[in-house]
Amino acid sequence: MNQLFISFFVTSAMSMLVFIVLLLITITLQFRKKHSWFHWSVRSFVSGFRLQLLNTEMLAQEAIFRMISREIHDNIGLTLTAVKHFLYRLKPRQDPDEARYLKGSMGMLSRAMDQLRHISHSMNGDVLEDQGLVNALQQEVDRINQLDHLQIALRVEGEEKNFETSKEIAVLRMIQESINNVIKHAKARMVDIQLRFSGNRLDLQVCDDGIGIGAALEKKVMGSGLINLHKRAELLQGCCKIISNQPKGTTIAISIPIN
Repeated sequence: MNQLFISFFVTSAMSMLVFIVLLLITITLQFRKKHSWFHWSVRSFVSGFRLQLLNTEMLAQEAIFRMISREIHDNIGLTLTAVKHFLYRLKPRQDPDEARYLKGSMGMLSRAMDQLRHISHSMNGDVLEDQGLVNALQQEVDRINQLDHLQIALRVEGEEKNFETSKEIAVLRMIQESINNVIKHAKARMVDIQLRFSGNRLDLQVCDDGIGIGAALEKKVMGSGLINLHKRAELLQGCCKIISNQPKGTTIAISIPIN
């Protein structure tokens, strides 16, 4: 009888121990699941907040660009037009040097007005709504080529696909930022811009024949232009890579989904 009682007690104790172990395992698994879900929720919230912050920053930049564009067009452009009319009314004396200086001043003023008009258009994102990304980019390329400082070639592969204006503006700004970095740092003479529309993606490259980007130069540029490129690419759920070409030059490669 005692042996039967002891056997029953041991069996009950073992069953209780197994139950407790299974209960602890279940609680641990549930805790880990909730803990993992919590961390995922926090990461999702932080990622969403960061993207929203980036979007707000880019919208603020576009608002500033539009304001500067209107200021150039309405105020500075009007002032230069008035100066041009005043110069037209000047009548140089018989001195040929005065006539030459006046003609030269008129020419420089006209070129300055043309450049300001192009800059105003390039800063105004509304141009994209009327002309599309490729046409707006071609105008930007033509404007820079007229300066005789840098020669840019634009190549487009595939059928152009229109997507959200805000995305097209971001793409145009990334290309403008890339060209600006080339002008400021690369000491290049030629730039090749390639746009490839393939399926639901847009792949673009900006290649130059400059001095290349070493560690020191990359650190310097990252403090200004390249950070903006990575930010905009991240905002568009794309990626941006900086490739050092051999023996010289740099390629900025950006890939983003169209929709």
